[in-house]
Amino acid sequence: MIDVLGFLAGLLMFIGIIPQVYQVVKTHNTHALNLSTQVIYLLAGFMWIWFAILVGSWTAAAFNILTTILSFVIIYYKLKFK
Repeated sequence: MIDVLGFLAGLLMFIGIIPQVYQVVKTHNTHALNLSTQVIYLLAGFMWIWFAILVGSWTAAAFNILTTILSFVIIYYKLKFK
């Protein structure tokens, strides 16, 4: 049950960021996005990856790696298209 819950939580976090990344890549418009929020989200992603590895939850690590990569994409576009 715990593994299922972790899988669903990770899946929802990953799915939740996809529309934002798609919109940013498609339009190059990041004006409404706060850079501080994105950086905090990125740092939290790194911490979740670290935590998941420490507790041996490879599912959580995988989803957080994917989500963190997408967070980095948003930050890249935010800095590139000021």
